[in-house]
Amino acid sequence: MGGSQDVSPATTTTYTLTATNRTGAVTAKTTVTVIVVQPPKIISFTATPNPSPGPGQPVVLNCQATGVVSMTMAGVIFVPSTAIYTVRPTQDTTYTCIGTGATGKTDIATLLVKVTAPAGGGGASAPVIAVAGGTFINTIFTTITLDASGSFSPAGNTPLTFSWTLLSNTATITNGNTASPTITLQNDVGAYQFNLTVTDSKGNSTSTVVTVRLTTRDNA
Repeated sequence: MGGSQDVSPATTTTYTLTATNRTGAVTAKTTVTVIVVQPPKIISFTATPNPSPGPGQPVVLNCQATGVVSMTMAGVIFVPSTAIYTVRPTQDTTYTCIGTGATGKTDIATLLVKVTAPAGGGGASAPVIAVAGGTFINTIFTTITLDASGSFSPAGNTPLTFSWTLLSNTATITNGNTASPTITLQNDVGAYQFNLTVTDSKGNSTSTVVTVRLTTRDNA
C-alpha cells in the first residue's frame, strides 16, 4: 500500500503521516527544509565625475549589489558584490549594471553619464599622462609611491603641475601636488582609486584615474 501528496511549503515545515488499520495506527514525521534565496538587488550605481568634464575624459562607474553571483557593468563581467570600471564617454551615454542571482533572476540599473565641453584648452596640445606601472597597480604594501614624472606636454608647454585626489575608499595622499606622491592605504584589502590631473603652462589639462589594488600575499 502506498500513496503520495504534493506539497509547496513557503517555510520549513514538518509533516506527519498516519497509517491506520483494524489493529490501530502508526505515525511518521518528516521535515521539509525551505532555503530562502535572497533575490538580486542593485543597491547603488554611481559615476564619478558626472557630468564628465569633456569628451574622452575618464569617468569611474561604481555598482554595488546584494544577493548576486555575478555582475555585468558596461558590458564587462565582474566578481560580486562591487564592480568598479573606468569609461571614457565621448558623448552622453547610458550605462547598465546587471546583477544575477543564484536562481538566474536579475536586477538591472541604468545610469546616464552626461558629457560637457572641457573647461580648459584641451585638444592635441593637452599633456600626455604617463604613470609608471600603468593606471592599474597591485600591491601588498599599504604605503607606496606613485610616479607620473614621465608625463609631458607635446607642445612643450612646461612646467607641468600635478594634482592627485582620492576618488574611492580611504587613503592619505602626501605631496599630492607633485608628480610622485606617497599614498598610504587603510588596511582593508580592495581597490583604491585616485584622480590625477596634469596641467601645462597654457592651462591645458588631462585627467586619468589610477587604481591601486591592495592584496594579501596569498592572492597578490
